[in-house]
Amino acid sequence: MNEDIRGRVTKKMLKESLHALMKHKPLSKITVREICEKTRVSRPTFYAHYHDVYALVTDYEWEKLMELGLEDYVGDAAETFSMHSIGEKVMLALIKHVDENGDIYKNFFEGGNNRYLEIALRDILERVMENPVADRFWRTPVEAGCFVSYHCAGILNALQNWMKMGAEKKCSAEEYARIVGRFMVSDYNMAESQV
Repeated sequence: MNEDIRGRVTKKMLKESLHALMKHKPLSKITVREICEKTRVSRPTFYAHYHDVYALVTDYEWEKLMELGLEDYVGDAAETFSMHSIGEKVMLALIKHVDENGDIYKNFFEGGNNRYLEIALRDILERVMENPVADRFWRTPVEAGCFVSYHCAGILNALQNWMKMGAEKKCSAEEYARIVGRFMVSDYNMAESQV
């Protein structure tokens, strides 16, 4: 039991160190040694939890995205039978998350490191699609898988474009989420009409 607690505390400290380092330097320049020095843990301790910096990044991103509660939106959509509520709510939650952690995401998008964000986002979207409630929206597992792949790429590009706008954003986060949500829904509705 104490080892579990110690392990969770160590992982939390490693993620906090990674977060602090990513504010000031590109991910590709961050080393296990730096993370260990900042955290004051040994390299063997680091490797007991992660096989490299990128495994830590993926775990960090997965945890941050899970905190947004994206899985809950499927239940909301099923209750209202509205795909639009999923698209807009998910996008708005992600935009706010990216805005709150702009220094980190600037590093991800500018350094071409968004594949770790993509891995985490894809994992969460796949978990959402496995929700029994999601069966109301998908006829087959292949259809759900295609939805995840297609929208994961679209969401990442939309977030990257949002970041590129910088201070000169031409619309609010809510409006941008509505726009992206409409595209997501129109794709879903188009697929529905072809059945």
